[in-house]
Amino acid sequence: MTDATKDEEEQLNPKLFHLFLVNMTETPVLTKKQRKTTLSARKTKTKITLRNVLVIPFAKYWPIINGDDAKELYDVMSKDLPNMVVKKPKILFTELKNVPKADRKAFKKLYLLNHPDGSNEERIKKREGVIFGVNDITKVVEQCIVKSVLITDDVKPKLMVEHLIDQCVLFRIPTLVVPNLRTKLEKICGFSSIAIGFTQPVKYEDIQQTIEKLWVKCPVPREHINFKRSVDRMDVIVINETLDTSIVKASESKANEHMDVPNSPMSVTECSSIYLYRKGKGERAFVPEKSSDEYKNSSKMDTDESGFLSFSNGQNICNQTEENSDKYIPLKVKKIRGDSNRRKRKIEEMKKVKKKPKS
Repeated sequence: MTDATKDEEEQLNPKLFHLFLVNMTETPVLTKKQRKTTLSARKTKTKITLRNVLVIPFAKYWPIINGDDAKELYDVMSKDLPNMVVKKPKILFTELKNVPKADRKAFKKLYLLNHPDGSNEERIKKREGVIFGVNDITKVVEQCIVKSVLITDDVKPKLMVEHLIDQCVLFRIPTLVVPNLRTKLEKICGFSSIAIGFTQPVKYEDIQQTIEKLWVKCPVPREHINFKRSVDRMDVIVINETLDTSIVKASESKANEHMDVPNSPMSVTECSSIYLYRKGKGERAFVPEKSSDEYKNSSKMDTDESGFLSFSNGQNICNQTEENSDKYIPLKVKKIRGDSNRRKRKIEEMKKVKKKPKS
């Protein structure tokens, strides 16, 4: 391009020429619509990963209470439950000063045992009738000692508590999911916990009655894994409770009658040998009680013209499977997308950690 042509272009359209020069110097910024039409956008498309996941076909049970029900429960808990924190007594250095370093550990133990606030007896008395923590409650639920269980609603993940709810359904223990249970327990008892269980014998009867009253409002779904088993178990428990000692004695005497046990002392017979030997080459060492003639005369299974073996009872297997079909529920397969906001959350968490002041 010569100098003459440049001058001609400036004279013809000087404003456009100036804008053209400015645009050439600046980096071009594309809009979102323009980016979609570019070659790079067409080549690299966003990949969506789908995962096939097996899902349990049973319905989940989450007996949450809100509003007035939760308020009623908290009012009763604040009245009945005491502050359960036991403060450890502090040992002054003036007392430890004269004790040698090797014997200080033993001295601390003796001091705590002799001190009224330092013994474990007071701690056990304060926590009598109550159990805290998911692991401790699950152990006691299996022994049928727990009468009721309360769980906080802000558990993450919920999988940490689901097994406990399923166990409570199996043993017919009233269970409730309460909002903000951690903060309320910290105010009432002095420390927070995910779950709290009330054991037998019931020390806090008012709390137990309110839990049972609210639990009726949260029925267990019929599709739950332990619904039928809990009903069967409840029948067994009721039968065991109603049994009388006289009935048990009568059943024991009947059992003894059926058993051919003589009242006289047992006669001991000496065995020459515990092994069986063949008397001849063509004979068997062990001959069953049933004779061979009986085996020959035994009824044979009838066959059709095609050679199909028909059952003597004439029971239809298809009808049997239809009756028991509710026991076998097929698993469900679901497709799940990956979490798109996973990286963003990780970055935010990292930023929070960095912002925290060093203690």
